[in-house]
Amino acid sequence: MKYTRFTILALVFVIIITLMPSCYVFTYDESTSISNVSNEDNNSIELSGDIDDVTSNENFVESEQAKELLKVYFLDVGQGDCILITTPNGKNILIDSGQLSTKEKVMTFLSEKGITEIEYAFFTHPHEDHIGAADVIINNIDVKNVYMPNVVATTQVYERLLTALEENDSVNVVQAKAGQKLTLDGVFIEILSPILDSYNEMNEYSIIMKITYRKNKFLFMGDAHTTNEADLIEAKIIVDADVLKIGHHGSNSSTSIELLDAVTPDIAIISCGANNKYGHPHTGTIEKLTGITTYRTDINGTIYISCDGEELVTEVSK
Repeated sequence: MKYTRFTILALVFVIIITLMPSCYVFTYDESTSISNVSNEDNNSIELSGDIDDVTSNENFVESEQAKELLKVYFLDVGQGDCILITTPNGKNILIDSGQLSTKEKVMTFLSEKGITEIEYAFFTHPHEDHIGAADVIINNIDVKNVYMPNVVATTQVYERLLTALEENDSVNVVQAKAGQKLTLDGVFIEILSPILDSYNEMNEYSIIMKITYRKNKFLFMGDAHTTNEADLIEAKIIVDADVLKIGHHGSNSSTSIELLDAVTPDIAIISCGANNKYGHPHTGTIEKLTGITTYRTDINGTIYISCDGEELVTEVSK
């Protein structure tokens, strides 16, 4: 009997199918992906959608973890301080508001981030470069609580802050003191200073605060001086942190060796203006930070640190 080539190929195909009854062959082009797999029936597989729609279990876990990030933004506000912290569930904490000349920049940033509520605003002390946009923020954003030290200024910018607080009487205003503790979405906030009732200089009234999220810790020094740092160490207050916001824009009035030894930071942040008239950060401060990864707003722009409670990821705007 003679067999044509077609007949032989057909017989081979039948033999293969007979010997391998459990095999299924699927053919699809690059625009098709496997999705909607039914666990009830191992043979039930639907083909649909684009390849980008595929979500593995591993990717799903990563997506869930992304929702649990603490986000910390050190804004580039020139010779001033402004820090926005967003908790894993989207609650917002503000530390200072930059200088008067950058209030539009601050408001634009908050608007772009979709900030309509601030749970806690900490104005570390009433110098213009820390409360420049405070009144505008209070007048335009739903601020729940404001913490300030017990010290006043005679400046117009401070008077506008007080007026804004009077006109928005739903804001809960609290005098900041060492020992106060707050918890927000699993984020632990501790106020470490002011410890004393009175100081010789305005900067020494600065709120020093520590924020802890799981294993990650941030220490924010405001414009506190070495005298404040010594008080912390003498009081045996635990100040260790992964990230240290350097006090007073890197001035030699702050950041003692003793403080650095107690904090042992991996990352230091300096908020200062480019070519500022004070010469911040001072050379002595930079030398002390040798071996510590240091970011500066005058060089790096706005600095963004995200953390999941274990690891820190840093991004800069320039």
